[in-house]
Amino acid sequence: MTTQDHISSTIVKVNPQAEEAYLTLTSEATLLRDNAVDLVVASPEAVTVASADLARLSVLKKSIEAKRKEYVDPLNVWVKSINDVFRPLTDLVAEADRIVRTKVGDYNKEQQRIKAEAERIEALRLEAEEAAAKLALEAGLPPPPPPEPVAPLPQSQELRSVDTAVGSMNTRKVWKWELIDFALVADKFKVLNEVLVGKLVRAGERDIPGVRIYSEDEIAITPKVSRRPGPAPIEEKPERGIPF
Repeated sequence: MTTQDHISSTIVKVNPQAEEAYLTLTSEATLLRDNAVDLVVASPEAVTVASADLARLSVLKKSIEAKRKEYVDPLNVWVKSINDVFRPLTDLVAEADRIVRTKVGDYNKEQQRIKAEAERIEALRLEAEEAAAKLALEAGLPPPPPPEPVAPLPQSQELRSVDTAVGSMNTRKVWKWELIDFALVADKFKVLNEVLVGKLVRAGERDIPGVRIYSEDEIAITPKVSRRPGPAPIEEKPERGIPF
């Protein structure tokens, strides 16, 4: 089996600008934009004109989105397929990286513990010697003899910088944080849950301390045309202020 036998391929469209449907959509969008710029809404008749244009825009948005998906959906399918093939490899590498970093970190933490323990024991020894010398002095006795030598304490062998033939490793401190008591956190670090507030307001909540709840008129458009993908019907640019 040759290498070419293993290659999967597909043909996708990648140049929408060359398609007649794209040019038609561009023309329609440009016309509606020009209509919007010229529109003067100062009468009920003009509102009717504006409503018709909004309906056309709603249909045109869907047509444009449908055409866009004709191009991107096949590509997205292949991108997902390729990502699925490579994901196990990147997962293996990420797992290996995590394991090695954890082991090096655990080693250095143990060396830090050994160092801290040796320093604690040395501090206790010095404190004991000073206390014995003070007691002897207060009692008018000669200084106590030096203590018998003891087995050396384990020495820390922490490595914070290593150079190898394939690369170097350096250990640096990274400051992190964890939440202990949210009530003690200053207000400047707290963020309002806008999604939850919006959900509650839309559900009927009208009293949230510190929040002003109000209503605004919002235009909703329901086109009276087929919802199938395709160019939106566009009439000749009307005289603004003349109802259809």
